[in-house]
Formats: sequence, structure tokens, C-alpha cells
Amino acid sequence: MTRMLAILTDNYADWEFGPLAAAARGYSDIEVVTATPEGKPVTSMGGLKVMPDMAIDEIDLTSIDAFIVIGGSVWGTVGAPDLSGFLNAAHRDGKLIGAICGGTKALAGSGLIDAIPHTSNDSRTLADVAGYNGQSYFVASAAALKCGRIVTASGMAPISFMRTIITALGRGGDELDYYAGMFGAEFEGRHQMAA
Repeated sequence: MTRMLAILTDNYADWEFGPLAAAARGYSDIEVVTATPEGKPVTSMGGLKVMPDMAIDEIDLTSIDAFIVIGGSVWGTVGAPDLSGFLNAAHRDGKLIGAICGGTKALAGSGLIDAIPHTSNDSRTLADVAGYNGQSYFVASAAALKCGRIVTASGMAPISFMRTIITALGRGGDELDYYAGMFGAEFEGRHQMAA
């Protein structure tokens, strides 16, 4: 079975993890597991408490097909976990790596997006990340971007992020398209109204 691991931190963004986990587990036959710093329970921005499956330092790369860094308020602080070594090891192993919203800061700090097209909330989100040298590859995008085995997205693109991740894992199809269309319809309508 395909396994996807989401890295969650305290005050993680519910709307970034929820659609991905639901579509992966409920529609795409992907096992979803979670990891947190020190394996401690975390609470989302909306108050949802999660008891993780493991600590970040307990992750076995060989048992996971995709690693997803979910955004949250921690990524803009000195308390953000350093995932550089782990993410680079997963990348060398050919694993799918995704990051959304503030989680893209973990990718920026690892050097993995220095030479590939990528996105985030905006260019300022990544500007202050130590070691980030990918400014010229930043793309302002309302949808998730995939380059090779790396997927990035802004916090306003949870549906395209979900769809891109699941499709990259070989689980795309009509049911996923329907699910993405159904959940993306409201955002699309708002986007058109604002334009």
C-alpha cells in the first residue's frame, strides 16, 4: 500500500492537511500517517488535536512513499524544526516531497528548491530563510507547482496541492477529479468574483 507521511507542528493549518488526508485515505487507497517534533500531540489552528504515529526523528524513509510538510505558524519562528537532513535524504531516495504555505520554508532551508520552479504564499515568505538561494526560480502561482518529485503550494491552494500530490503518487483519475472539482468549486467562484 502507498504510504504518505504528513509532518504536523503545533498550530498547523487544518485546511491544508484536511483535504489531502481525506482524499488520500478515503478515495485513493493511500495510508496516511503523521509525525510531529518529538512525537508529541499537536493542536491545529482550529483546535483539532492529533496524536501522531511517530516522532520526526523516528521516520523510516524506506516505509514511506511521500513526505508532506504542512504549514502552520511555527515555520516563521526560531522554534521551527530543522528538516534539512531528513528532506535531503528523502529526495536522494527518490521520494515525493510536498510542502504547502509556511511548510515551504522547510524546503527552502534544505536547498531543495534553489534550482527548480517553486511557489509559496508569496516571494517574501521565503526571502528570510537562511540558505535559500532560489529567488530567481520563484513563481507566483494560485495553484500547486510540481517539478520532478517536489510539489509546492501556497496556503490558498489546498485543493490543487491535494490533487497534485495524489496524482504524483499514481492515484489520479475520475474520482479524484470529481472530488477536486467539488471542493475547488467554491474557491474558483470566489476567485472569479474577485478578479
